[in-house]
Amino acid sequence: MKHFLRIGLPLLVLVGLVAALALPVAAADQPQAPVARGWKAPVNTISGEVTAIAADRTSFTVKPRTGDPVTVRVDANTKYYRTVPPAPPQNQEQFKERARERAEAMKDRAVARLDALKERVKTLPNQRGLGNKGQTPAPQTTPTPTDLDRAFLERIEKTTQPATFGDIAVGDIVLVRTMPNENLAKYVVITKKPPIARVEGSVTAVSANTITITPGGGQAVVLNWDKDTRFTIQGAVSIQVGQTATAVYNTGTGKASMISARPA
Repeated sequence: MKHFLRIGLPLLVLVGLVAALALPVAAADQPQAPVARGWKAPVNTISGEVTAIAADRTSFTVKPRTGDPVTVRVDANTKYYRTVPPAPPQNQEQFKERARERAEAMKDRAVARLDALKERVKTLPNQRGLGNKGQTPAPQTTPTPTDLDRAFLERIEKTTQPATFGDIAVGDIVLVRTMPNENLAKYVVITKKPPIARVEGSVTAVSANTITITPGGGQAVVLNWDKDTRFTIQGAVSIQVGQTATAVYNTGTGKASMISARPA
């Protein structure tokens, strides 16, 4: 019994000390809730097709390419812009000039991205602690909502003009910059769909410069053509009633830019 007390008591004391030291370590191993100091949620962006507009002009619904429709609210501070598509080239020289301008713009964007990547790479050794000892790591800056808004406006100012809520129509494509964490629009960029449509069906009538195409179970579409219309005809030398035809046309003028016909 005395032998047990001489060995057991010091052992119990030692076990207690080890357990007491282990508790702070175990507590330190537990995941801690992150503390965000001065953090602000980034400004949201919504893009898609307008599917509905509120009668009281306080909101509209956008169907993104993926995901559920989103109801976007507007107020007196919402600013609207409408994209201005460039005028179509009138001749071959204008077409070539537009192509050169697009190529130059793509080149400038590629160079700017490469320069930005190089600058970012320069800061990586300091950020990861791989630089010289004693050297202060380069501070990492996070864009603020104001910076994002400024960049957003600079990107669209060359291709838009001021607009109003009344310029929004069902079927338009919109790009919306909203307030953080809510669907209240700060900026709305409106893009009108080009008046181009496609129809496929049976050829039910043909005249000197018109064709009537009737989709299966649909309404007949009467189109006209001229010297600029491109034709592709299979199995015949001309367009004939009873063929199956596909046409791309301007919904405003009814002029076909392309007509493809084949045997039914």
